[in-house]
Amino acid sequence: MFALVLSCWASFCCAQPANHANNIVLRAKPQQCVVLNEGQACHKTIRIYWQANKPGDYCLVISKNKTQLQCWQAAAQGVYQLAFDSSTSLPIYLIESKQQAPMASVNITVSWVYEARRESRASWRLF
Repeated sequence: MFALVLSCWASFCCAQPANHANNIVLRAKPQQCVVLNEGQACHKTIRIYWQANKPGDYCLVISKNKTQLQCWQAAAQGVYQLAFDSSTSLPIYLIESKQQAPMASVNITVSWVYEARRESRASWRLF
């Protein structure tokens, strides 16, 4: 009895589907890229994994410019290797090909250790 309750609790609290209604999972690993200075581009290979509860025609899309990264036909899961090269965060959606509506999303974020130095307007003053 205790094992059953523990098993149910673990599956409830630890399962993290990106979309509960359709049971879609979309993950990126790593999801965060850290650069030394603000404004620098991050160069990293990001592994994007998705899984659906039923087979279908799905596409990974960059949300900013609607660029399709890859599409799958009659698939219930997929993996894509993204050569990430950006100084800004990048939201990615999983869409069903027929509907074009986002079913799940993941955001690849860019963080930095040091903020960009700002020039003071009064740098010429002596006092």
